[in-house]
Amino acid sequence: MHGLISLIYRMLGLRTIARQLFFWVFLLIFLSSCLYLLSYTTFDKKKRLDETEMNLQYALTNQRLIMENWAAERAKEIRYLANLPVSKERQLEQMNQTFQNFLQTHEELVAIVYLDEDGFVTIDSASNEGVIHSDVSLKDRDYFKAGQQGKEYMYDVVVSKASDKPVIVFSAPVYSTNDQFQGVIFGAAHLSKVNDLLSASTHGESGEIILINQETVILTQLSENINEEFASETIATKLHTDIANKILTQETSTVETNFISYVNDQGDDVFGSFVPLFDGRYFLINEISKKEVLQSHYQMIMVMLSISMAILILGMLLIIPVSRHLLRPLSYLVEAINEIKMGNYNSQLAPQIFKSSPLELQQFIKVFDEMSATIQEKNKILQNLSSTDELTGIANRRTFNRSLEREWTRAEKEQAPLSVAFLDIDFLKEINDTFGHQVGDHCLKNIAHTIKHTINRPKDIVARYGGDEFVILLPETHREEAAHLAEKVRKQIEILPIPTVGNKMDRYATVSIGVAILIPSKTMNKESLVQLADQALYEAKSKGKNSVITKSI
Repeated sequence: MHGLISLIYRMLGLRTIARQLFFWVFLLIFLSSCLYLLSYTTFDKKKRLDETEMNLQYALTNQRLIMENWAAERAKEIRYLANLPVSKERQLEQMNQTFQNFLQTHEELVAIVYLDEDGFVTIDSASNEGVIHSDVSLKDRDYFKAGQQGKEYMYDVVVSKASDKPVIVFSAPVYSTNDQFQGVIFGAAHLSKVNDLLSASTHGESGEIILINQETVILTQLSENINEEFASETIATKLHTDIANKILTQETSTVETNFISYVNDQGDDVFGSFVPLFDGRYFLINEISKKEVLQSHYQMIMVMLSISMAILILGMLLIIPVSRHLLRPLSYLVEAINEIKMGNYNSQLAPQIFKSSPLELQQFIKVFDEMSATIQEKNKILQNLSSTDELTGIANRRTFNRSLEREWTRAEKEQAPLSVAFLDIDFLKEINDTFGHQVGDHCLKNIAHTIKHTINRPKDIVARYGGDEFVILLPETHREEAAHLAEKVRKQIEILPIPTVGNKMDRYATVSIGVAILIPSKTMNKESLVQLADQALYEAKSKGKNSVITKSI
């Protein structure tokens, strides 16, 4: 190696330190630039593809929720009509009037139809007569067969004869009060509302959303480049792309999203991802063009090439003065890095010190300051996460314990009253068992939000203690005021529209509350206040729930 270096020096006439330093710096900059560009080209492209995949999959997750929630609402509306007394008793005139009134207040439904137990259309809200007696039986339709089995059904997207717009059909069986099959009610719901919601989540200028069924027939197609007329023409046509073939060959029961590269029906190179809906009966596809995804990547490569060339030129011109002044600014960098190492994340480097330094070093200083600011911000975020309950967004148990320690010390010093209220949700387990943990989590968040906005004094602390328990710390609060606030919270929660056991929408979730009040002294500890509140909560639960018990020392 030494012989090779000597040979290079002799061939290039590098006989001075300045020339040798110039050569090695030039070579280092050149090779580093090449290596950096190669690494950047490889990893940045992969990063952008990963980000595109993540964004498409994230959008699909949200869009799937939109579709499923929308479908659930429409099914709920038809189920409601099927369970009305007039429907169970087959009071046709009243049913027709009810359907007409229902359509006036539910804009997303275009028509409601009732088939009797033999499959004949008896009521059609889209017709002028309303109550009709069709002589054509529809008992061979899938939704009617499902109704005979006591099942609800969701039909494919079709173009409504009444509105000439795409609709999706939802049906529910009708049973009399003595459980005799009375027929089927189905409603045609506008798909345009879902289209509006989905179109807001397209990616970029070339983003496209396509809804297809199991046979890859297009049910809706949305993008900024597809006008309404073209979108209507594409409905009921088949999708012929690689992603459609993958959908046909995959296991339709899976809920995993898929990301592939292919050429779409318009002949554009695109990236696409899809997710199954409604147990694999439908599929939602998101597309975005490769050109749009990678355009900024190629632009950045050109920018970086230009920067690399500028660095090489500057290196050749400024290598000697840089070599003389390099150590001085580096010493400042070392000091700043040591400050961060010692935990001082506010450490910043004064730009004026480096005005005469090379561009590379100034860029490094800038990146260092940004890194320092980022570390400081991340540290704040971590501190916030450590003190906040992730689900409800209110304070967590750790924050409550710290606040209790602080307020206990202050109350003991000032001989002021200190109150704690423990809240326990009475029927959370039943809610979870009946409706699932998503509804349970929604219940927890609603109750936390209600407590937070009911107890809004500056010094009060509202926290999630664990599971279905919440706790309120009330500094400088006497027995009467604490009991009043607890009762106010109980009443506010009692009127929250949260379904409880038995799927009865006129029932509401309730809480039991135990309140403890005392004036701290040196012979007590803060655990005695918590225990007293816990005892009060136990009594409230034992006496029938949905009540407030107050204890004091």
